[in-house]
Amino acid sequence: MNSEFDESGKLQYPDPIALSCPRCGALGALKVGQLNFRGKLRWFESASCDTCGLRSEADGVGLPPSKIRELLIESDGEWRVVMSEVKSKASAVKVLQSALSLDMKAAVALLRTEAKTVFLGTKSESLWLAELLEAAGERPILTRV
Repeated sequence: MNSEFDESGKLQYPDPIALSCPRCGALGALKVGQLNFRGKLRWFESASCDTCGLRSEADGVGLPPSKIRELLIESDGEWRVVMSEVKSKASAVKVLQSALSLDMKAAVALLRTEAKTVFLGTKSESLWLAELLEAAGERPILTRV
């Protein structure tokens, strides 16, 4: 991706990252990434190596396995979602509960943190959560850690 922002100035989802084959080390044979597909955070890992023949696919909905998440953070940095102002506590809590699989007490606690940081994660995860909060009428702020 040439720029982190599109023509309208909106932050874009990062391109998948290309890594070496886990079997033989061939460059670019493994790709991992995340995206928002119809409001759902999706992750994937795809290996296609012409050198050793390794082929595999894995994907899922929600936060990825820790190994994939660490690779994405290493590539694109860690990002935070900040809620300086909350327009509707009920709406924000509902989004945080649903998106992050939290109980009400944990979601409310996130909104009460002194730093106002409600989430730390990959760029794609943070964008996805910010989009859900925006759809609920909130104005989250995204920053790279």
